[in-house]
Amino acid sequence: MNEAEYTLKVIHTPGHASNHLCFLLEEEKLIFTGDHIMDGSTVVIAPPDGNMKQYIDSLELLKELDLKYIAPGHGNVLENPHSVVDWIVGHRMYREKKVIDSITEASKATIDELIYSVYDDVDKNLYGIAKYSLEAHLNKLIEEDRVLKDKDNYFWKG
Repeated sequence: MNEAEYTLKVIHTPGHASNHLCFLLEEEKLIFTGDHIMDGSTVVIAPPDGNMKQYIDSLELLKELDLKYIAPGHGNVLENPHSVVDWIVGHRMYREKKVIDSITEASKATIDELIYSVYDDVDKNLYGIAKYSLEAHLNKLIEEDRVLKDKDNYFWKG
């Protein structure tokens, strides 16, 4: 049995959860992403602990690392990590654009109204869980002063 030295670097990656961590096995250029990145599905960002802006920022942080592989908490090991991260960020930005477009078209709307147009490409049985990520997108847009929310939980473009 050979003994080898490995370095496991802890990387704080908030977004899915505020205390989420990824672990980089530096010598192998492999990152264990837990629930930050999954194979075959996007991650649910559920406020108040989940935060879409932090999630996207954490994904961008991973692009700065020298990586060969992603080992997600769910699914198979993924190659081409930077392409995987680019796809996820692009998908989140696509969804965010649908949020803005839907609010613009409706003038103002609730989450229950927005879910149908923002997630029209998703099985309706998943709308309950998708509402969490929709809320996270809306919170991000509110934080950026791009969307406003009133006391009756209606959203409109800022």
